Amino acid sequence: QGFEGDPALARLLARAAAEGGADLVKFQLVYADELALPAYRHYELFRSLEMPEAAWRSVADEAAQRRIGLAFDVFGPRSLAAAVSLGAKALKIHSTDFFNHELVRASMATGLDVWFSIGGITLHEVADFLATHRTRRPDQLTLLFGFQAEPTALEDNHLARFTTLRRMFPDLRLGFMDHAAGDSDAARWLGVLAVPYGVAVLEKHITIERSPALEDSVSALTAADFAVYVRRIRDAEAAVG
Repeated sequence: QGFEGDPALARLLARAAAEGGADLVKFQLVYADELALPAYRHYELFRSLEMPEAAWRSVADEAAQRRIGLAFDVFGPRSLAAAVSLGAKALKIHSTDFFNHELVRASMATGLDVWFSIGGITLHEVADFLATHRTRRPDQLTLLFGFQAEPTALEDNHLARFTTLRRMFPDLRLGFMDHAAGDSDAARWLGVLAVPYGVAVLEKHITIERSPALEDSVSALTAADFAVYVRRIRDAEAAVG
């Protein structure tokens, strides 16, 4: 949500991700009515994150110019259709939509990579999910482990659980959502610890500036620090082999 509904800020974030060496830049493709009823206390926040199609197209053009792929969190049929239209390489299903079978099936039917978050989801629920949503392309699905606790305390990451996840789901791609505090030392190396577990996707928030605090900036790295983060991840991949 760090773009705050501002197309110029969204383009800057795409540029920062590209210059930092990321493979993809991901945005939450928000339409308030897919997330909440008008009486909900955060409904107006969601409304403020909405952008018209032309604005999202300008973001897609920026990403293409910078040669970085696009990914989107989707929350319903409207955002899913928009993501596909914008040329998304991957779709993310938030854990709040883990049991939204219609959205999951529609996302998988696009043929794009689908990342599903399991924050707060039990392992037997993950097993049931995989039995329900079978795919002809085993690498289409990526299980994203981690959660946002504004920010997540270091001791709450439990990266060793990747060993259990790999044992239980040997054919599934794994990913890590790194929500260490953006201004902490750990934010610059925590993702490196996930690399030896064979993760296929690493997610880390970025922000243009730490003050004033932008949406989601609590666990975000600045552009300069993000570039260091990516470089360390690449070095860790080379070292692991």
